[in-house]
Amino acid sequence: ADANSSAATSTFLAGVAQNKSDFLQKDMVTKFSRQWLDTQINLLVGVIARIGTQRHGTISITFADLLVAYQDIPDSLFGILEMARGQNLVDFHAGGNAADSGTAADLCEDTVISLTAMGSARVR
Repeated sequence: ADANSSAATSTFLAGVAQNKSDFLQKDMVTKFSRQWLDTQINLLVGVIARIGTQRHGTISITFADLLVAYQDIPDSLFGILEMARGQNLVDFHAGGNAADSGTAADLCEDTVISLTAMGSARVR
């Protein structure tokens, strides 16, 4: 009975150690993903601040000009724009209706993307 109990305890402890290792790996991936997204959002806000123009008290850029700046990674630009808007760092109205803000996937070349007050403060 002691041998079975010892084997069961060893098996249980090995499982706990593996679960802890799996959890730590997932936690590291999550932290890395958040850091990567934060870095990308900071880059986006910085690009808008650097090459955008002052319009109506905010720094703005057209989507076409932003695409030129991001010509190597346009596929991730949409997601980064959505994340930045979700954090109230940028604002844009996709499509023709200003009342309907739309999504980044609806952007056209002349859509104006503006830094919010929070976005402007982030680059200072």
